[in-house]
Amino acid sequence: MIWLYLLFLSCFLALAARHVWQGHMFSGVLIALGAVGFFAPIVPIAAGDRLRHVELPTFYDTVTIGGPAGRAFALTGYLSRLQRYDLAGQFEAGWFVRSSGGAVAIGVTTDGKIAVAAVRTRHVEFFNPDGSRAGPSKPFTGDFKNLMIGYLQPADYHANEVTFETPTIAKNPSMRWNTLLLFPLWHPFIAWFLLVCGALADGLKHRDHRPGFIGRLYRTGTR
Repeated sequence: MIWLYLLFLSCFLALAARHVWQGHMFSGVLIALGAVGFFAPIVPIAAGDRLRHVELPTFYDTVTIGGPAGRAFALTGYLSRLQRYDLAGQFEAGWFVRSSGGAVAIGVTTDGKIAVAAVRTRHVEFFNPDGSRAGPSKPFTGDFKNLMIGYLQPADYHANEVTFETPTIAKNPSMRWNTLLLFPLWHPFIAWFLLVCGALADGLKHRDHRPGFIGRLYRTGTR
């Protein structure tokens, strides 16, 4: 699957480079940013632990809970990314969860594990606060529509031999320089918007260079 995403990404980047080479800088940059935002998120997931100490944007589709030792754990659904922050709100580590691209929810168990449930897999994963896996994933039951809210409530979801606590909702991480730098990764709609704007900008520029009706008559008459 990742090779297919890389192929599409390469095609769009080649198209963007062609626009820049032809002098359409603005449209080329927009197409490149849109392509990165839409096709690139699968690449960090494939990178796995290589990006453990790299903070990714938590601007959109993110829910945060308080965890053991005062740490905060932020789960970004679009990137399938769970990140840990210290008492001062500084990023410490991050890792990816298995969501199959669907909605996810975060909670905590009575024995201090961080739990992440995914709608599409219908399994819940367990992590120690340091990011290591705390045993195998387990199927869970509950109202999957309410799972879209983003929090694992003990009254709504159940897994065999697991007891969930009511999660302590915490404030999402503040916007940082990397959030602004990686804004195409905020949401796929933003990526589509950039791609469309790039295509429209290119179309308008081409139209501006076309001769008008009088110009076409003049060219016809001079042949």
